[in-house]
Amino acid sequence: MRIVVGVDGSPGAQRALEWGIAEGRVRGVGVTALLAYGYYGRPFEVQAAVTGPEPEQLDEAARKVLKQAVAALPAEPSAHEVIERVSDDEPVDALLDEARADDLLVVGARGLGPVRRLMLGSVSVHCTRYATCPTVIVRDRQEGPVADAGAQSPPVVVGIDGSPESATALRWAAEHARRHGLPLEVVHAWPRSETQPAEVEDLFQVTRQRDRHRREIESLVEHSAYIGGRGGVNVRFLDGNPVEVLLEAAENASLLVVGSRGQGGVARLLLGSTSAACLLHAPCNVAVVPQPNGAS
Repeated sequence: MRIVVGVDGSPGAQRALEWGIAEGRVRGVGVTALLAYGYYGRPFEVQAAVTGPEPEQLDEAARKVLKQAVAALPAEPSAHEVIERVSDDEPVDALLDEARADDLLVVGARGLGPVRRLMLGSVSVHCTRYATCPTVIVRDRQEGPVADAGAQSPPVVVGIDGSPESATALRWAAEHARRHGLPLEVVHAWPRSETQPAEVEDLFQVTRQRDRHRREIESLVEHSAYIGGRGGVNVRFLDGNPVEVLLEAAENASLLVVGSRGQGGVARLLLGSTSAACLLHAPCNVAVVPQPNGAS
């Protein structure tokens, strides 16, 4: 298992590299810092460093930008912690080719300036859509309130709806929380259409379905990898739109974890409306966890 980080010389990518290095130290794995300079996705910092038309100069400029990014890290990594790689391919293609199914892909969020939280760079969006491994989108900064020194550590929040995709996300979130000693907050939203039946006689049936669903989700949590974690686990069943519920829960989170759809056919092109909306609007870093190939 490795951590693959996309680097392009931007502040967002630098934040992603810092996050990836810190995560690598927690997991005890190395980091591959990859800068790709394909024609259509060439970083401005690389283009600005080129002094002539020769291809060798472009490669040299890319390596220079990458080395500067590594040198600018708050704590200088050791030689075995970071592998520096450049590619003349397009950024999305290079990152997806580099990151295997058992890796972790980390990229920075873009477009979080005047239109707050509403835009992501195309590289970030495409990586979450097509990657076969979990992808973490690192914000330039956490937009939620800063916790007091004596307050509880910010939780890892995961959205779950009982689907196989959300169960996979739960397992990943539980393991991440356990490694970091953070609380795990499992959130399930009851859409109002499910909690407000049109007919009074339907209320009993809705209540039975809701109780059964609750037991299923609690069983999933009980059997997750988090058992034995130090931070504690909290399962919340809330009424409301799933996107709104998750975004509110993420206001004080260290990470929001959501599942994506399967990796076959048309399904791999879609994140699902809830996951996509959380990716765009979340105030914290977001992890998108795909279903393994062949999973159902």
